[in-house]
Amino acid sequence: WSQNLYDVLLTPQVSHLLLYSEADPVVPFEMVEDFGKALSNSSMGRVHLEKFEGSDHVAHYRKHPELYRRVVNEFLEEELEKFQQANE
Repeated sequence: WSQNLYDVLLTPQVSHLLLYSEADPVVPFEMVEDFGKALSNSSMGRVHLEKFEGSDHVAHYRKHPELYRRVVNEFLEEELEKFQQANE
């Protein structure tokens, strides 16, 4: 399964939204930022990093529901618009 996810992440022109926090005890924030930089440098598609303050691993929505919804909705709206323009 992880190899399939890795293959998808490295598919050209797939946009990435990376949600993370310095308070995450599972994934160091530096690792997320380094991964985002590597994706950006490899021209693998648009990369948006959103750092949340003080939220644990996969707990961003619980701690910051309004910001989380806004960030995800904006990302999805931009991607939908790009898809629609490409398929006109």
